[in-house]
Amino acid sequence: SRGLGDVYKRQLEYAQWLKQSETKISGLILITPRPVVAASLFPTQDEWQELFHSSFNGPLSFLQSIIPFFHGKGKIIIISGITSLEIMPGHPSAFAVIRKMWLAQAKYLAHHLGPEGLCVNTLSLAGVLTDYDKLKIMKKAQTNNCSYDDQYKQSVSNVPLRKYAAPEEIASIIQFLLSEASNHLTGINIPCDGGFTKCY
Repeated sequence: SRGLGDVYKRQLEYAQWLKQSETKISGLILITPRPVVAASLFPTQDEWQELFHSSFNGPLSFLQSIIPFFHGKGKIIIISGITSLEIMPGHPSAFAVIRKMWLAQAKYLAHHLGPEGLCVNTLSLAGVLTDYDKLKIMKKAQTNNCSYDDQYKQSVSNVPLRKYAAPEEIASIIQFLLSEASNHLTGINIPCDGGFTKCY
């Protein structure tokens, strides 16, 4: 799509800027695009190709272009979602397939880039209480004719900690993964879901 084309253009410009400025980096956070696909158990070939390009191959190509600019030890964090861990009703199967692909790719990157001093980990997020999510809860509360607090309690009733993550909590985990405290961690996936996922 035109929007994705603009994203890839900016990514290419960033990689070119790194090359021209001879900048070295020590950490990278890759927020993988949310897969967008029709709710079908069997997407068409064209749908698969578009999904693969926009949600996996495109971002992976960007990551490949950035790796040469690391120096010595470095950290790569790939942000994914909990559909990489278990089936989520309401999410198309192709959505979960792409999420799972990122976990597998990160594991292989960790294995092959480890000798170069690079750590690669993934962070699988569930509900995060962003301004956008607050607005969604507010609209749902209006529809259900209840207060925001009551709707929020209902929304998190299936989360053991009975809350969504605050953006600051996610930032703290990322800060840890970028720090020296995580120097011996690579190839792992951290579910940040308040205990929502039920797999071991």
